[in-house]
Amino acid sequence: MKTIAVFFGGVSPEHEVSVITGLQVLANLDHAKYFVIPIYISKDGIWYTGDNLTNADVYKDLVKIPEYCNQVYFTPGEDGWVLCEKRKGFLKSEIRIKIDVIFPCFHGGAGEDGSFQGFFEVAKIPCVGSGVLGSALGMDKLSTKYILSANEINQTRFISVIRESQEIKIDFKYPLFVKPNSSGSSIGVSKVHNSKELKNAIDVALCFGSRAIVEEAIEQAREINVSVMGGEVGELQVSPCEEVFSSSKFLSFDDKYKTGRKGAKGMESANRQIPAFLSPVIEKQIKDTACRVFRLLNLSGLARVDFLVKEKTREIFVLEANTIPGSYSFYLWKEAGVDFSQLCDKLIEIAERDFANKKKYTTKFAGNLLSNLGSSLKNPKLG
Repeated sequence: MKTIAVFFGGVSPEHEVSVITGLQVLANLDHAKYFVIPIYISKDGIWYTGDNLTNADVYKDLVKIPEYCNQVYFTPGEDGWVLCEKRKGFLKSEIRIKIDVIFPCFHGGAGEDGSFQGFFEVAKIPCVGSGVLGSALGMDKLSTKYILSANEINQTRFISVIRESQEIKIDFKYPLFVKPNSSGSSIGVSKVHNSKELKNAIDVALCFGSRAIVEEAIEQAREINVSVMGGEVGELQVSPCEEVFSSSKFLSFDDKYKTGRKGAKGMESANRQIPAFLSPVIEKQIKDTACRVFRLLNLSGLARVDFLVKEKTREIFVLEANTIPGSYSFYLWKEAGVDFSQLCDKLIEIAERDFANKKKYTTKFAGNLLSNLGSSLKNPKLG
């Protein structure tokens, strides 16, 4: 039986959203196949585990979690890195567990930007989803936009704003969207209609990082999303498209997560149409472009690519790629006949396959360049 460590929470404005996704994955992993360990990372970065972490009621008071959970950490062992659980009580010894696959359910912060993925790449443990580069590019919206622009993929016009900027020059008309460069779930996103609103929105966006994005709003456009799944090499699968509807001027945090349904519904609670009503030509264009984006950004596992569609001109605009989308976009794959449990299986298989492929690469040099080092350090020669 494989041991799967499911990580969620984390130091991120999207902490609570991550908890929802984590609980959904924990509930849908097949416990007949896997020994599952929930690992909650608190808002101050402490790692905890405990049987109660699968209970949604626990998260109504986050402060109390340390009272009935044990801290955990990873450490190198004789057979590779292992998870160590600190047991409470006098003379309690640590439990050391070998982890087969890491299943991250973070949204935003170090859990989604490649930092977390880098740690487990060093530890040589397969990790579900994109690796260091893909995760970093997916989180950094400006880097994504520059790569897509270089490959002539249609996007809304945009400019970047840095914290030190004194003057902002915009050559496109209002309304505009202002977004943090590295955030999700519509946190810190504003739609603005004049220069005063623009300045205030930029101030808000820069609370979440050193850079913000100002981009042109495409009026009377439909918001269409699609999910792509696959490894670093090989064929890709594409889900049905969805159209997401907002209750206001844009798809807000409340639209995504607070649309009147109770319980840990996550992105499933948003108001959407699946499959979206699209012409075959537009649908194919969206799916083909989503696959191109997946490959250009070096993504793996699963991602959701978000689009705007302007029907009058039949134009599509790529908004962004989400490397760990809310609820892992299971509601899209459900429409393709893949339930959440099967989706988890597929993502674990992809992670193990990517890991096995990486082990085939050469990482050692047969010679020893240091064999003749000797006293040359005393009189080093440049060049």
